[in-house]
Amino acid sequence: MTTITATVHNSEDVKLLQEVLNRFGIAYTINEETEEYAFTASELKSFRDTQKAFKQGKTTAKDWNEIQKDLNRAFH
Repeated sequence: MTTITATVHNSEDVKLLQEVLNRFGIAYTINEETEEYAFTASELKSFRDTQKAFKQGKTTAKDWNEIQKDLNRAFH
């Protein structure tokens, strides 16, 4: 068995490569990077507003123990 790894940047090229591999009966897996997440303009504004409020001392960060309790309640 031989493994070939290729980095493809264009989604159209991915489709073409899949067609070729399918025609030759070659098994393959696709790993898409998830580092790129498109935030909406409103999400970005919310992040900036929260950051600004924190820097101005209008809000405080939660203690890790409080966060952990919230997570335990949500998932247990």
